[in-house]
Amino acid sequence: MNAQCPLASLGAVLWPRGTRHEPERWRQVEELYHSALEKEPARRAFFLQEACGEDEEMRSEVRSLLEQSGSKTSQ
Repeated sequence: MNAQCPLASLGAVLWPRGTRHEPERWRQVEELYHSALEKEPARRAFFLQEACGEDEEMRSEVRSLLEQSGSKTSQ
């Protein structure tokens, strides 16, 4: 993670310490975020739909991080 990545400052906010799955969940969000950045903006919504399945919270978190980084995600 680099200093410009919005993930660097949000870990404790997304999942409070002591959450049993915190490290794994965080790894998944980070991985999806970076994978989405590699996609063309018009393909990101489809990518997140496929990658997150029914996990709307995960999709929302990644979408929020993309928006914070200035990357667009087509709805």
